[in-house]
Amino acid sequence: MDSMVIGHVHRKPLDIVQRTLNYQSMARTGAVKMRHSVAHGGSAVEDPELSALARVGTALADDTRRRILVSLLDGPAYPSDLADRLGASRPNISNHLACLRGCGLVTSSTQGRRHLYELSDPRLRHALTDLCSMVLAPPSGCEVADEDSGD
Repeated sequence: MDSMVIGHVHRKPLDIVQRTLNYQSMARTGAVKMRHSVAHGGSAVEDPELSALARVGTALADDTRRRILVSLLDGPAYPSDLADRLGASRPNISNHLACLRGCGLVTSSTQGRRHLYELSDPRLRHALTDLCSMVLAPPSGCEVADEDSGD
């Protein structure tokens, strides 16, 4: 079997099932893009600006994560307060907060037995505010399926 370089590690190609599982688990961190690039002769070193955009894209790709980020524009919040405010379950909110924390968009501080979450950078607050107030051209070819209709 041929081997490929992933980062600095030589590995045998994975079977298709394992490869699919790896892509699903790595999609949250943006590692899929790097692995795909390496597998196709690219460099394992990714541009930090592109990495930041990929992490923000991952965070914004989910409706619940978008709602959490917009809610955190008002200031730090506890997961239970976010769950109540957004009408979601606490485990669901905790999972999304873990993703946002993994992407580097939120940080948490421990207060007793509770964790308080806030946006990780004031520039993120500014960027999200700007994105929310943007006026976009009508969609053409990239329509988003209506999430309420089940499409």
